Amino acid sequence: MTAIRSPVSFKLFGMQTQTPEKIDLTRSQILRGNSLKILASLPDGSIDAVVTDPPYASLADSLASDKRKSETMYSNSRRRYPALAGAGISPVFFGKWLLEWIEECFRVLKPGGMFFCFMDWRGLPALCEEAAIAGLRQDGLFVWHKPTSRPQQGKHKNACEYVFVGRKPGDEVAPRREVCGKGFFQGVPVQIADRNHLTEKPLVLMTELMSIIPSSAVVLDPFAGSGSTVVACEQTGRIGIGVEIEPEYAAIAERRLKEAQEKGAQALS
Repeated sequence: MTAIRSPVSFKLFGMQTQTPEKIDLTRSQILRGNSLKILASLPDGSIDAVVTDPPYASLADSLASDKRKSETMYSNSRRRYPALAGAGISPVFFGKWLLEWIEECFRVLKPGGMFFCFMDWRGLPALCEEAAIAGLRQDGLFVWHKPTSRPQQGKHKNACEYVFVGRKPGDEVAPRREVCGKGFFQGVPVQIADRNHLTEKPLVLMTELMSIIPSSAVVLDPFAGSGSTVVACEQTGRIGIGVEIEPEYAAIAERRLKEAQEKGAQALS
């Protein structure tokens, strides 16, 4: 199926990319540039799992309504972070944009390969729909409950983020049958003093989420941010391939991956 190319794709994916002729899938690494171009260079059926945290379309309305920038949108502090690529994706094009990159993920996944994608409550219906159109079978939802979320007068507070859990039909990749995943994680976000990215996910959360993925799997994150997925892979013996379009975040992810690799080497020595 040919994806419909939305205007936002050119803004988010249209930057210059130096794509390697062949990507080494035997080691963890951060690839800089355009996700769709880099995904296009991967062979069919070469990836065991996709674990990613893409931009949420819900940010577009907030940015328009209060004139804040993505650098500080999710932060109560005065600390500024590098801008989020795609933070202002229009909800009008959000579904088409999701389908575009999910179809590529479906292509590169091995039969039976797993797909984990973070989303908030507003974008979850579109994610479930477009993932199904792309061919993924939904296995369930993983929930991250954040007990320190802000209360809202007259409303239930939005205390959760969700992870769509899906699978490409087939049986080449089998989950770890000896593991019974909990289906949820309760814990606070990364503390501001330790945060590398505005919406950074805790490593302990990523480790729990990926617990059912085979221990030697090749895991792809097309929206790597500050590299938490790849670092969690490195810490758990998996191979993490991260793609990041923002140079500042790519540099942070590369630094964090190098630190994880050095720490792992020291533990073995």
